[in-house]
This record gives sequence, C-alpha cells and structure tokens, in this order.
Amino acid sequence: MKRQKDHYQSIVDGMRLIEDLLIPQVTPRVPSHIRERARSVMQNYPSESEIKTILYRVRSEKVLVEK
Repeated sequence: MKRQKDHYQSIVDGMRLIEDLLIPQVTPRVPSHIRERARSVMQNYPSESEIKTILYRVRSEKVLVEK
C-alpha cells in the first residue's frame, strides 16, 4: 500500500512534468496545443504546500471515518 509521502511525491512529480512541458528549452519538440493544455492545467493546480494540506486533510478525515 502506498504511503501518504508516496502519494505526495507522485503529485509533485506530475506537477513538475507539466511545468517542464511549458518550457520549450526543456521539452523542445512538444506541440503547441500540448503546451496550451499544460498551461491551462497549471492555472488551477495547487502549490506544493496546498498539496500537503490537502493530503493531510484527506488522511485526517479517513482516520475519523475509520474510528
């Protein structure tokens, strides 16, 4: 079973991948429509600290439900 830290790292890695798609020097052969989609996704993507808060809340609520 994955731990909370693993979930957090996967989400942050996904965020960094999307950020890389926005930088032509990092990903030079990405089509423009993919860059636009990545830009759209990142507009509402939570920051790393927000991701931690969300995962903490989910874990807390899960513990409360299980008790």
